[in-house]
Amino acid sequence: MKQLYQKNDALLNPSFCIPPSDTVYNVVMTPNVAQTVAIPVGAKYVIFSTTANIWVNYNATSAIPTVSIVSGTQSELNPNGRYINGYSTISIIADTAAKLSLAFYSE
Repeated sequence: MKQLYQKNDALLNPSFCIPPSDTVYNVVMTPNVAQTVAIPVGAKYVIFSTTANIWVNYNATSAIPTVSIVSGTQSELNPNGRYINGYSTISIIADTAAKLSLAFYSE
């Protein structure tokens, strides 16, 4: 698995470009059905890309909110990239059909 790192540009500033991952999962989402993805061994980061809104939770089943809940443990909407060290699964749910990719990186 490739490391997540930033390269410096010609002026030695961080470029915010990252290398392509060599560990990418594709998930086809059925509306309103949570899917659980096992995090690969050695992964510390994940970057999400999707064709629709998704709700994500880590080591717990994700759910689409139907009322306000402010406990702090709910699913999050459309994360882009996350540090996932210490987690073993990612749960994802969408209210419409969706296609999703998860690009994993090590440190």
